[in-house]
Amino acid sequence: MSPLSNKSDENIKLVEYVLDEKNESGTFFNALSSRLYYSVFQKAKALLLNRKFEYKAFLKEIKKDKDREFSHGTIKFAIKKVLLKENISNDEINKYLSHWDNIYRSRRKADYETVFITENEFMENYEYSKNILDFLDEKIIVEIRKK
Repeated sequence: MSPLSNKSDENIKLVEYVLDEKNESGTFFNALSSRLYYSVFQKAKALLLNRKFEYKAFLKEIKKDKDREFSHGTIKFAIKKVLLKENISNDEINKYLSHWDNIYRSRRKADYETVFITENEFMENYEYSKNILDFLDEKIIVEIRKK
């Protein structure tokens, strides 16, 4: 696996560890929301790097050539492009990536807003994230086995 995939795994393991160690001091849903999002983001970036995805060309194609490569606002669309090219159906991709924006919004809320992430909000995003991570891991493993 790639270093980014390993970092992603480390983030999700930290989230799971803290959830398992739930105690009187709270469960740190704001901090965990950030780690949860970055776990998904890093796994997506690992998949794109694994595929040697031409991000600059992609940004130019979608008329966002001023954006940084692997930006938060474009990476989900890059993943979708790669997976469609690999003949994965739009329905299957959307089944997993449709909640990406919720996870991202929660990360931004946790990091920048004055309100707190609720347990329900976090747990919902946790389930979505686990599904996305499993889906992306499966796609990375398939590619590794081909090599």
